[in-house]
Amino acid sequence: MMNTALKFECPSSPEYAPRDAVGQPLYVAVSDGLETFLARQEQKGRPVPRFVEREFRNFLECGIYAGGFLRVHCDDCGCDRVVPFSCKGRGVCPSCGGRRMADTAAHLTDRVFPHVSIRQWVLSLPYTLRFRLGYDSRMVAGIHHILINTIFSYLRRATGLSYLGRTAGCGAVTFVQRFGDALNLNVHFHVLALDGVYARSFTGKPIFYFAPPVSQADIEHLTGLLAGRIGKYVSKLQPMDFDEDSSFFAPNYAESIIGKKHPAPRSASEDWEWHPSPLCSSVDGVNLQAATRIPAGNRPRLEQLCRYTARSAISSERLEPLPDGNLRYHFKKAWHNGDDQILFSPQELIARLAALVPPPRFNLVRYSGVFAPCSKWRELIVPVSPAAATNLSEPEAKLEQPVPPSAADPTRHERRYTWAELLKRVFAVDVLECPRCHGRMRILCAIHPPTAIWGILTCLGLPVRAPPLTPARFDEEFQIQPVKFNKELQTIPVRFDEAFPYNRVEFDNEFQTGPAGFDDQFQPDLVNFDEAFQAGPAEFEDQFDAGPVDFDQEFQAEPLKFEDEFPVAPVDFKDQFQDAEGFWDW
Repeated sequence: MMNTALKFECPSSPEYAPRDAVGQPLYVAVSDGLETFLARQEQKGRPVPRFVEREFRNFLECGIYAGGFLRVHCDDCGCDRVVPFSCKGRGVCPSCGGRRMADTAAHLTDRVFPHVSIRQWVLSLPYTLRFRLGYDSRMVAGIHHILINTIFSYLRRATGLSYLGRTAGCGAVTFVQRFGDALNLNVHFHVLALDGVYARSFTGKPIFYFAPPVSQADIEHLTGLLAGRIGKYVSKLQPMDFDEDSSFFAPNYAESIIGKKHPAPRSASEDWEWHPSPLCSSVDGVNLQAATRIPAGNRPRLEQLCRYTARSAISSERLEPLPDGNLRYHFKKAWHNGDDQILFSPQELIARLAALVPPPRFNLVRYSGVFAPCSKWRELIVPVSPAAATNLSEPEAKLEQPVPPSAADPTRHERRYTWAELLKRVFAVDVLECPRCHGRMRILCAIHPPTAIWGILTCLGLPVRAPPLTPARFDEEFQIQPVKFNKELQTIPVRFDEAFPYNRVEFDNEFQTGPAGFDDQFQPDLVNFDEAFQAGPAEFEDQFDAGPVDFDQEFQAEPLKFEDEFPVAPVDFKDQFQDAEGFWDW
């Protein structure tokens, strides 16, 4: 009855086409090699942590209709569309990473950064610190605190407002990126800081003071300060309590940090030259770069920079499958040596992605200064639309159902953007426009029950089950071969060689006897024993005859009588307790 009542259609629209999650090269590689990767790590004694395994398994359910979906309906023509649920992962899924990237960039552009100039500060750390930064969130927080204080102190001195101390308002949003271009573990910081300082005027309103341009000498000075302060901070930390032999993180993090020794053949031209970045300096492996500056009023470029800093670890467009089963990953920019791609086997790719999954409660976006949640200046600085201000000043308006604005309208005060708003903002595609009548579609309901999912997917002709995973496979290193003996131990079944010249069931003359018999030396009578042990049938009268057992003479006792030894008179309580008042009542 469900199939006849619903009129689902999925017409092909040139504006919007749902992604094919199963056909992506990353999905094929993970579904084919995940079980093998987990089994090999378990056999090595380094089991994969639960949060890493959960990230991979959630990715394999992302975009699969069998896991549930939204039903989008058009009231004018009755056209329906289904949109599968996402996994909302942070480390593996490119689709959910792209959605989070677009949402974060839109939020920062519309509701956080004021209309002033923004500068990007990028801090990279030496290889010796990247290993511990991969899992130690306290160390990440400590180095981030040093970086923010150093940048804010420089801005106060550059604007001449250092005498105000911390009352001079600086603001920054930091993105903690855990990956490099080659999918290697490289924990570094992207700081989008205000290129100036806020100070209160006589009226109490904040005024922004622009900082002068940053020079190369300033970058070198700041890099030296950061190298010294970070080195002093790291020297005070406790040694790592880390079992490198049995832990999953130690070998995978180390291999991911070092990277692949043999990249793919270069596709860049041989005359390619590398030019160092301006406003960049390095001291003892601590690298600081501050060449990117967004002028005030250029909001599209600011949003593009926010997308770059909030991007996910892997891009599905740059991953290319090869005929031999390996995968080629293209870099966004060529390296200083000209390499612009790298090769991975499916197992190497899964190991790289496993090292990039952030641990639980590991914040990747951090707000500092006037952008901090507890800052008193936040409400005076962050942009607030008139519609949002009206909603905040009238609490009773919250009781009414608000009318959803258009997808490109930034006047909403909610933190999260909807799925349709982000697609229209990033790809300029209105997914809520009906492809049949060009009317407006709306999200009708979310389908969770398995029976409803099965009925709707059967009606639409879509697969009702998720693709199966490939069972675990083992290579020659872990494969147990059938037991084979060499020539020294090789024997013929049920046959003896010349060293034991006997017949099948025949023994030599020394032990040969008749049927069921022994030789003369060991041959006894059938059931008879010799005279030494032969005895009559249980007769012991001569030595142990004691007659009938009678214990009366030795052990007979008189009836128990205690009158002679223990003459106890009958107990009479009346004489002893007759004066106790209330005793008998009790």
